[in-house]
Amino acid sequence: MFDYYSCISLVLNFLQLAWLGSQSIMDKNTVNVAPLSNQSLQLVHDSHTIEQLRDIFHRVNVIRQVDSESHRAVGQYISNHFQTLSWVIEWDNFTMNTVIGRKTFRNIIVSLGPPELDFLILACHYDSKSIPGFYGSVDSAMPCAIMMMVAESITPLYQSQLHHPYSLRMIFFDGEEAFRDWTDQDSLYGSRHLATVWNQPGSDGSRELSKIKLFVLLDLIGSTGMTIPSYPNGSRHMYDQLVTLVFSSTLNVDETVRATHFCVRVPE
Repeated sequence: MFDYYSCISLVLNFLQLAWLGSQSIMDKNTVNVAPLSNQSLQLVHDSHTIEQLRDIFHRVNVIRQVDSESHRAVGQYISNHFQTLSWVIEWDNFTMNTVIGRKTFRNIIVSLGPPELDFLILACHYDSKSIPGFYGSVDSAMPCAIMMMVAESITPLYQSQLHHPYSLRMIFFDGEEAFRDWTDQDSLYGSRHLATVWNQPGSDGSRELSKIKLFVLLDLIGSTGMTIPSYPNGSRHMYDQLVTLVFSSTLNVDETVRATHFCVRVPE
């Protein structure tokens, strides 16, 4: 039976394969995913347990409305997790007007690898909707937990490599949810702010936005029967490579499950 936590475990391995297999650049703006060795695959597969994932998930899966005490506690928990792994931690804190008044937002950006390199990003949001009693288990406590588990597996493998074509970053966006109704102004507070910051030229004239070679956003992940589709406005090249990695991996996953959950394309 393909239950809830089996689904999450498969997604976690799926993402690790994509990240750790990135070894070369096909052209200026395209990441090429190379196969992992059997040894690396085994390390990825053995480096986490469902129990660990469940523990992290339950620590994040609380009501965490923007600027609340529980929201700040979850942000600090995420930061502490990456501090233990020796990632570089950056807080993008800002206050701005919203439809319900001024709010303080806190994006969390964590990095592994030389800062001067182009980088790959795995991202999610950690705030929950401003609805009484709304936990946001798949929106997006579970994506947060998956990313934190992925970091535990990736860190020793990344550090063992002598050559790093990219650095790695994870972003936990704040203020993704609308306070009232989803509009261009009432939503995506954290990502809009960080995009503005990263579009500013640095001391060397370069912009952080131009250094992003792959951006993978996790959202609404964790429900039974979940699919990961390929959208028309996404990167078909990368999606196809991810599917190839899943089908060629040595993970103990039934072929029907692979096909059902990772080979879905949304019509153009």
